[in-house]
Amino acid sequence: MNAHRHNPLRLKSSAMAGGAVVMTVVVAVGSVAYLQHQTDGLLAATIALLVCLLGVMTARLVGLLLPQRFVHGQGILLSMLLRMAIPLTLCIVALLNKSQFLQFGFAYYLLVFYQLTLVVDVCWSITRLKQPLVN
Repeated sequence: MNAHRHNPLRLKSSAMAGGAVVMTVVVAVGSVAYLQHQTDGLLAATIALLVCLLGVMTARLVGLLLPQRFVHGQGILLSMLLRMAIPLTLCIVALLNKSQFLQFGFAYYLLVFYQLTLVVDVCWSITRLKQPLVN
């Protein structure tokens, strides 16, 4: 009855499959962006991806800096807020400034990459919760 035993090979194959899905989505969105608006569309998609990654990294960094007692409660809510607030704030700023990037599909790429980074981050968090604690 060792169904919950730590299996590094399974984690490695899951990470590789997840990486393949991420790369497929990134390449597909980049291709669509380039076909629609050439270099400007590709730049808008790249900036959208980087903004979403910045939100995830900021949320992770804050999660690491919080005291251990906040990690499972308020820390999760705070990291979700940061993960969402950074891309949303930039999108609102682009809208208020009537940025050219909006014409090149920036908001759409931001939505796609936000969903992608959210799924990957949540899957990564769940995988980490399932791993045995090392003393």
